[in-house]
This record gives sequence, C-alpha cells and structure tokens, in this order.
Amino acid sequence: GDLQASGIMDTVRNSVASGKPDYELVFPVTADAASLALDGQLTDLKTVSTIDLSAPWWDQNSVKDLSLCNKLYFVMGDINLYDNQGTWVMLFNKTLKEKLGIQDDFYQLVRDDKWNFDTFAEICRRDGISRDLNSDGVMDEKDQWAFGTERFNIYVSYVSAGRNIADKDKDDVPYLSVLDNMEATTNVLMKVLDFYNDKNTVITADVSPYLEKYGDEVWRDTVHKAFIEGRELFYMCGLINIASFRKMDDEFGILPVPKYDPAQDRYYHTVSVGNSSAMFIPYGVKDVEDVGLIVSALSKESKALVTPAYMDVQLKYRDAKDEESAEMLDIIFNSRTFDLGSVYNWGYIITAYTSMDKNIASRFEAIASSAQAKLDEAIKDIT
Repeated sequence: GDLQASGIMDTVRNSVASGKPDYELVFPVTADAASLALDGQLTDLKTVSTIDLSAPWWDQNSVKDLSLCNKLYFVMGDINLYDNQGTWVMLFNKTLKEKLGIQDDFYQLVRDDKWNFDTFAEICRRDGISRDLNSDGVMDEKDQWAFGTERFNIYVSYVSAGRNIADKDKDDVPYLSVLDNMEATTNVLMKVLDFYNDKNTVITADVSPYLEKYGDEVWRDTVHKAFIEGRELFYMCGLINIASFRKMDDEFGILPVPKYDPAQDRYYHTVSVGNSSAMFIPYGVKDVEDVGLIVSALSKESKALVTPAYMDVQLKYRDAKDEESAEMLDIIFNSRTFDLGSVYNWGYIITAYTSMDKNIASRFEAIASSAQAKLDEAIKDIT
C-alpha cells in the first residue's frame, strides 16, 4: 500500500517490529526521522559499506552535523530535493528597492563580505522604507515594511552567528550550548530581539494580534501577502515559498541570511526540520548492502540530472534566469547547518530561542533541566 506522510512513523515502527520492513528507503519529515532514530528504528548509515558518505552527492555538512555519538541515522543530499525546500534564505523585492531609491547593491555586499546583521538592520531602519500606507496611524499587516519575518527566524538569526542549540564534544556527544556559555547565547539573542521588537521596521507574523485575527493562515495573510503585493523589502523564509512568488508583478532576488558578526569566516543557514525531509533506511532491512548500492546510484544520477534541473526551475523568473541569485544559492547550500538541538528538540528547548520576550536568562533557567534530562536519555538510548 501507499506510504502516507501522516502514517510514516507508525508504518516504520510496525514494519521494523515485524522483522521484515516493508520499505527499504524512506524520506520523512526530518523531525520524524529524529524521533524514529531515538526509538531504535533506523539503520546506522555508517555501517552500510556500499554508501560512501564522503561522496559529493551527500551534503557533507549534514553528514558531519547530524551524526550522534558517531552514528548517522539519516542524511541529506542530491537524492532528496525537499531538504532544499526547507533551507532558509533572505528574499528581497528588487522592484520595491528601486522605487525606494536604495543604491546599495545587495549582491555586491555579499561579494565584498559586508552582508551582516548590522548592515541589514541599518538598511531596514532607513527613513521611508516602512510606511503607514493607509494613514490610519497604526503600522499593521496592511502597510509597507522593511522586513517581514516570524518568530522561528529569531532562531535562524541565532544560527547565523555560528551558534547551535546543541554542540558536540570530541567524542561526537551533544551538549546544550546555552549551559556551556549563557553569556554568548544571551548576547546574540538580545541583539536580534532588539531589532525584532522594532515595531516601526519589522512585522512578525505569528504574534498577537495577527494570530488571533488569522489563526493558521497568519503567515499567508501577513508577511507572505505583503511580499507578494510589493509592500515588503526583505522577507526571510524557506525556499519552499519560492513557487508562490513566480506570479508576482515585482521581481525579487535571493540573498544569504546575513552573518551575525562581520568577522565570521562563513555564513550559516538553517534547514527547518518541519519543512524538509531526510533519507533513512529502516532497521532490519534485508540485503542492506544492496540497498546501499541502489541509494548510491540514485544519488549520483540525481546530482548529475535532478539537482541542476531543480536549480534551473528555482531561478527562472518568467523567461530570464537570475544568475546573481544562483551565485547566492551556491553560498547558501554550501553553508547549511544542521543543529541537533533543533533536530531532536530535547525538552522543546527551541521555544526558548523563538520568543519575543527579552527575559532570556529566566526562560532558559525554566527549561534547561528538562531539556538536559531528555538529552541525557537520548545519549543513553543511543549508546
């Protein structure tokens, strides 16, 4: 029968329990893959000799970052396009930029290594970008904004500083970064929150009163709509949104998420665990080495054929290809990061990174012990 997305976890569990897995290769939502890994349902890919994890068709950042206690239960690469869709980027409205008379070349800022959080915030706060279009004295979803975002992007900007919820020690064992260095965590989040709480510059979708007004459609009817209608200069979101912008009257471009600190030697880009999928092989699959051969062949062909076609479609705007955004996507895909703290979300700790509240230390103190307990339990189960 068909493997329905909503039933993947139960199907895999029942299949593994039977001793004869019905499916040899699965691409679930990344968060579901993590849950199954902790339950002992997945094959350690490092034990499959016919899968060369150093091959160029695997995202090497995912190979390195997603390993847990020297085991790798799921991975991302060219065989799977949906992980690309979950990659977070910064979009900008080229037409609105021109109308506003903004002279900065955003692409050149990236090339010159000057595309960072301070530069981005300074541009957003310039006079005349955010405007009360209907002159009702209230800045809301009907007006024009420098930056459209959501609470999850607080975490995205935290990651852009090269920081994770969970780092790993020399033995590949994860630990909670905030417990290791609360000051660094607080400093990054406070700077981001100072900007996100600028109600004259930034519109954040999933906050009151927009949540009460629009419910589950809050993103579509606030920041997404504003970008489509040419009332938003910057919009941080996943590449999964690109398809809905192809019929815009305005032209738009793709940029990396700004570096937090100009001194950083690289960018860091988030892959949302709820908007991406990862590949795994269920535990107990018969002839797993043969499955590895098939996976490797499919991956190699995907890198040669599927990924170039995907990139071409993503970057086609009407009849012209956006070569500058293609250049930016190369930077973005080569700097993706996979934070185990987000992937496994021990004790729902990510909620501490996605709050608009500036009482940072107190909320970490409230959640740290339960998150640590869940992490300790996971390490025990894995090892």
